[in-house]
Amino acid sequence: MTDNEVKMAKKKQKQISSDAKFNKKLTWGVVICCAAFFALAVFAALWRSGVIKFDFTPKEVKVDYALPPVRTGAQTLPAQAESMALEDAVKASDAILLIRVGDWLGETDTQTLYECTVLEKIKGNAGKKLVLVQEGSSKATVEDYPLLTGGNELLAFLKGSDLENPLIPKRQKAYELVGGSSMLMYTCSVTSEGRFVTVRDSSWYERMPSDVVNMGNFKYYPSAVYPKLAEVDSIFKDYDPETDLIYRYDKLADKIRSMD
Repeated sequence: MTDNEVKMAKKKQKQISSDAKFNKKLTWGVVICCAAFFALAVFAALWRSGVIKFDFTPKEVKVDYALPPVRTGAQTLPAQAESMALEDAVKASDAILLIRVGDWLGETDTQTLYECTVLEKIKGNAGKKLVLVQEGSSKATVEDYPLLTGGNELLAFLKGSDLENPLIPKRQKAYELVGGSSMLMYTCSVTSEGRFVTVRDSSWYERMPSDVVNMGNFKYYPSAVYPKLAEVDSIFKDYDPETDLIYRYDKLADKIRSMD
């Protein structure tokens, strides 16, 4: 066999070996693809049958807020402001905001400070964060109005506070509730029904405009709204719900805008 024939034979043998390796890889690739396709088909069948389920609903992240030592003081404070009609409260407010109460910052003998996040602006200008000054402290609270707790969401009628306190973070403005505790409006979102507002002062029934009070399906709302509020605030767990004190947030917000 000549040198040229030897070279040709080696080249042919090398080609055969290369083809064999390629065919082997191709075979394994086909096997893996078939197995993956089969697994995907089984997974899809199990999903359709309900054996495998996925919940894509956003989960609420539980936040550990800084809280006041106690929510109801041993002493009782008189309310510092009288009840106001809605229109008067709107006119007296520097800002009307949907806020979420965050960390308890501290207190004086008669006032408690919280850092709050602004969720929506209805009237006035405010940053993303503010300090809410509530009348009452862990020593003395207004009767029937425990201190707020982290996670409370409020429709807040606010006026600028003159309080100077090192507890107030820099570049954050402090606000007080117009009308005091009687203006505390708690809110919550009920799945598919939207956001609702409720108050603890029963005199609101006479002070709220009739077109805001008239919501329609009155009987449904207490059973939906109060348990949702109780998830955040225990004061609503044993609270006797009054249908006339529950309002649709969007309807109330629109009414407030029309008064501004």
